Amino acid sequence: MRTTKSLAILFVVLGVVLLAAPTFGFISISADRGVSVGTADDEEAYLGVETVDTVVSGPNGAETVLVMTNNADEELSIDADVTIHEPGLEEESGFDDTLSPGEETTYAVTCEPGTGAGETELEVTVDSATGDGISVEELERSFAIVRDCPGRSDPGPPDGTGFDSVAVDDVSRSVSPSEERQQFRFRLAENRKAHEEIEIGLSDPEGSGVDYTETFRDDDLEVVEGAGAVQESDGTLVYQVAPQDGHDDEIVLEVGGYATDGDGGPYEVTFTRSDTDETAIESFEIE
Repeated sequence: MRTTKSLAILFVVLGVVLLAAPTFGFISISADRGVSVGTADDEEAYLGVETVDTVVSGPNGAETVLVMTNNADEELSIDADVTIHEPGLEEESGFDDTLSPGEETTYAVTCEPGTGAGETELEVTVDSATGDGISVEELERSFAIVRDCPGRSDPGPPDGTGFDSVAVDDVSRSVSPSEERQQFRFRLAENRKAHEEIEIGLSDPEGSGVDYTETFRDDDLEVVEGAGAVQESDGTLVYQVAPQDGHDDEIVLEVGGYATDGDGGPYEVTFTRSDTDETAIESFEIE
C-alpha cells in the first residue's frame, strides 16, 4: 500500500534553539536578518522532526507517531508530502499547514487490518518551508514505525514466486559490444520491502551463449524504470529496491557491452528475492 497526502507544513529552526529531535537536510535555503543556517547534522538546524516512542497496535483511534516543531520566531508555511511505504498503517490525521513560532504539529496513523506485527516506513518530503525571512526547499527524511496490528504476525510471501511478472529480452546473433542493449523487467508481489535486493542470475547464458565480460567490466548497467540502484556481483545483476518503488511498478534494467556469436538458447535467467529466497525463472534466446 502506498498512501500519499499533500501537506502544507512549516518548520524552520532558529540558530539559537537546540533541537533534541532528528533534523532535515536541505538542498537550498535562504534567510534574512542574519539568521544562522543549519544542516542535517547541526544541533542548531532549522527543521526539527521526531518519532514518538510508541507501538501502533489498534485499528480504531489515532496514534501519534511523528511530531514536527517550528522553532523560528515567525509563522511558517510548508508544502510537503507524507508517504506511507509498505502495508501496515493508514493515515488518520496529517500535519497542520501552518505553524506559529514554537508550535508543534503531529501526524497520526491507525493499523491497516490484517497486517500483523512489523515495521512500516513513513517518508516525509518537504518541497518548501517559507516565512517572512526564511525559505527552505526540498527536505526529506524516512522513519520506521513499529506496529503490532491485528492479523498475522508474519505476513509471509503471497502465493506464487514472489514476483507478479518477469521478462527478459531476446538478443541478436553475432553482436559485438556496444551494438545492442538487453532489458530485464520484473514486478514484485505485494510483500515487497523497501531496500530489499533482487538478484538476476546470468550464469546460464554467460559463457555459453552471451559474453557479458565487457558489461560487467565497464559497469554498463542502467536502471531504465525504477528508483533504486543496480550493480554487478559475481556475474549477477543486483537491484536494491527503493522506498519510492511501488508495488505495481515495473522495474526495468538494461545492460550493454555484451557479445554473441551465432544462434542459441533458450537460456534461463533466475530472478531471486534475497530476503525471502523466492525465485522466478524466465528464458531468452539468441536469434
